[in-house]
Amino acid sequence: MSDAQINAGGEAEDTVREPGTLQGRRNWLSVARKEIADAGRSWQLYILTGGFLAILTLGSMSKIERGSRPQPADNQFEMTFREGLQTLAGFIEVLVPLVILIGLHTAIAKERERGSLRVILTLPVSRWDVLAGTALGRAVVIAGTFLAALAVNGLTMWVLYDSMDLLTYGKFAFAVVTLGIVFVGIAVGISAVARTTNRSVSIAIGVFLVVTLMWEKLLGAVDLVTGVQPQFNPMAQDVAPGWRVFLYRIRPGEAWQLVVTDWIAPVMPELGRGENTYYARYTTPGPEPFYLDSWFLAIVLILWCIVPLLVGYWRFREADIG
Repeated sequence: MSDAQINAGGEAEDTVREPGTLQGRRNWLSVARKEIADAGRSWQLYILTGGFLAILTLGSMSKIERGSRPQPADNQFEMTFREGLQTLAGFIEVLVPLVILIGLHTAIAKERERGSLRVILTLPVSRWDVLAGTALGRAVVIAGTFLAALAVNGLTMWVLYDSMDLLTYGKFAFAVVTLGIVFVGIAVGISAVARTTNRSVSIAIGVFLVVTLMWEKLLGAVDLVTGVQPQFNPMAQDVAPGWRVFLYRIRPGEAWQLVVTDWIAPVMPELGRGENTYYARYTTPGPEPFYLDSWFLAIVLILWCIVPLLVGYWRFREADIG
């Protein structure tokens, strides 16, 4: 039975319309506005902002020696600020997926479990409108939350580091928001796939563990199967084939840090990028594969956002909402 038909219970199902039509755009924008308005009335948003700010501040202060302040000698201010960004990047790589996957994994699943999604779909709103509007609304909320926390944290770093580069920090903040939007796509995709909130919790936790803690262990299994023995250390000459390094770098946090290192600030000099690197490269001698460049990894990050949404819509489009 198509979405345009009447279901067996006599209730109107959602009407199928092309996502690119004017009416379709209006509908998913309406859903997005509703998501933003609901978030503004939610106490969880303020807890999220406060918690994110607290951890950012902790990361910013971790490079300052207790009871001392950097002295203006030998560019120590600049070095300290760069090290502060490196520490923040490490915090953010884990913090952003944790906050978003745990906080947004029920975006659609909760409405579906409560039965309110069925009511919403009796309105002139399609399932695509629900998915796209939810993703857009949550992305706007996350962007605003992160920018507010990063602005306050920027003031903290401005006090702590006399040589703080405001332009560099602003670009870094934009990169953090971008990583947040990537994980919004993943979280909403999970929520669209899951029939219940319990199921969405399980998937979200699994995804978080894979993209933060278990990625290298999974690559270890790949090494056992292929016989590759990568040597990721400063003294190694022939460290790994390009495809193996690519598998290492397509993890969202790793790809993000390399893009930030190349385009904004050397937050991970060990990646072999920028003037303050530990060594030149990870891959074996010869031309470095194009898929290890930051521009290609930026595309990988975009795919991390889009593909889960498309998979979520594919499952959500034909799912039984009842």
